[in-house]
Amino acid sequence: MPEGFFVSSESLQSRMREALAGDVEAMIEVADSLSATARNSNSEESVPELAVEMYEMAIGAGSTTAYVHWSLELHRFQRTDEAIHLLTKGATTGDSEIYWNLGGMLWSLGRMDESEPWLRRAAENGHVLAMVNLGIVLQQSG
Repeated sequence: MPEGFFVSSESLQSRMREALAGDVEAMIEVADSLSATARNSNSEESVPELAVEMYEMAIGAGSTTAYVHWSLELHRFQRTDEAIHLLTKGATTGDSEIYWNLGGMLWSLGRMDESEPWLRRAAENGHVLAMVNLGIVLQQSG
């Protein structure tokens, strides 16, 4: 869901029903929408509890995408250590997108030595953006 995108209240209620019925994409969409609303209203300093529950439900249903979305929300709320911990946990799934996001987050913090192995794993699995980022990290590392 694009940054700042909000679903209507009626649409959100519909997607919530779908999420509660087991639709993993709806779980992530509801969580993303709730997080974006909290972020943009400055009414909360963290990811809303209902959003966390939706992300957890999606992860429990086997979604690797939920790890990425939830970690990005944590990062946006300045909870980067928690985001890195979550992505590290998600990396056990073997998902290249998680590897790439973990490597990228570590890289953005200047933690090159830690980012390189994650970017390498994603690149070895064919993730093109990870290949580019890995090249930059290796060049910067000397």
